[in-house]
Parts: sequence; structure tokens; C-alpha cells
Amino acid sequence: WAVFTDELPQVFYRDARFAAAMVMGREVLSPLYSAGGRLLAMATLLHFTLSVGYGMLVAHVTKDRGLFASILIGAALGLLLSGANLYSFTRVFPWFEATRDWITATTHVAFGIIAAASYRVLANPVFVL
Repeated sequence: WAVFTDELPQVFYRDARFAAAMVMGREVLSPLYSAGGRLLAMATLLHFTLSVGYGMLVAHVTKDRGLFASILIGAALGLLLSGANLYSFTRVFPWFEATRDWITATTHVAFGIIAAASYRVLANPVFVL
């Protein structure tokens, strides 16, 4: 976000509220609710947990592929993940509709690429490009 917008840290706190509200309830969505340590810790813990789970899915799907194929699959999974998060899960958590933009989609694609490439390289210590 820092590269594409000057809305930091507001967008960071907004997204932290959105994530934390999934566990802590809608009251944390209010700008009057303090974006303190508890809220940020919950948002970080939830986001980390989801990332590990999605990363394990990427690793499973790319485990028998080469690096280039894994990167392409990771990018596709990232894009699918973005669609699922921003269009399906918003039925349960409608406040995430505000994050439907190309920056969010791009970061999900980047996540998929990085997860796939990291897994492929780390899964084979003598990996040669």
C-alpha cells in the first residue's frame, strides 16, 4: 500500500479493524474503538493463522511441480483466494467489501507467488534454478 497510496496508516488500521472484527465482533469497526495492542494483536494472529493455512494449501498443490509451474499455480491460487475472500466471505463479513480493489488482489497474487516459490526452494535444499 505504501507504494500505491498515501493513505497509510489509516488503511492499515482499517484493515486491522476488519480482521479483528471477525473474532472480536462488530464493535471494533467503529473508529471510536481504540486501535490498541489487543486489536492489533488479534488482527495479526488471525491474519498469520490464515496465511499459514493458505500457505499449506499452496505447498500441497505445488509439491510435485517445478519452480516455474509452482509460481504460476501460486499466482492463480492467490487470485482465487482474493476472489474468495472479497466476494464469498463478504456474505458473512460484509465490511470487507471496502477492500475490493486491485491493490488487495495484487497482494494476494504476490502472496501465492512467494508462498509457492518459497516452498519449492525450501523443499529441495539443493535446488538449482
